Amino acid sequence: TAYNCVLDVCVACGAEPGGASRALELFERMKEVQHVDVISYNTLLKLLMKQQSWAKVEQVLEEMRGRGLKPNVVTYNSLINAFISAGDMASAWRHLEDMEKYGVQMDAYTCSIMMKGLKHSNRKEDMDRILGLMDKSKVVPDEVLMNTLLDACMRLRDPRRLNDALNQFKASGVVPSMHAHAVLIKAYGQAHRLDQAWKVWRELMHDRRTH
Repeated sequence: TAYNCVLDVCVACGAEPGGASRALELFERMKEVQHVDVISYNTLLKLLMKQQSWAKVEQVLEEMRGRGLKPNVVTYNSLINAFISAGDMASAWRHLEDMEKYGVQMDAYTCSIMMKGLKHSNRKEDMDRILGLMDKSKVVPDEVLMNTLLDACMRLRDPRRLNDALNQFKASGVVPSMHAHAVLIKAYGQAHRLDQAWKVWRELMHDRRTH
């Protein structure tokens, strides 16, 4: 625990002169005395991703597995987020597939990250693929995930998928927020489907009176 705490401080100071090299030196010392775990590797990977040292990231992942340490959901979420921030959707999907391959359960945060990646993609197939993964993995959506999904649908100008997403969340028991209703009304307006926009408005008014 002490080693991991110091390693985290070194990584946080990675931008300072010598900060990154000290983190790497400490990590090597930790390996020599057999005091490395998944948290240690996740912390080191955070540094490498900041540096965008993608080849080294892959080497460290292989080393991690070679030591019998399995990357967890935190590992993969960090990797996927880093690749999406770099605009590399292909690598993000590759690591998402690795999660399935190694039996790591995705969570709501994984879905939110992938939704964020739709800013770099105009492929509606990506949206369908993410929804499929959510359904397959039995991820229970929350309001943040729902709003992220609805915003993504909005960017794709796809009211049908937007409505499908809203219905999917309603079926899971999530109560759509004011923001979600506003996004849906705006999307139907852009699609010139005023009948559906009014329907959403009436549902919103009914829910507000109910609660």
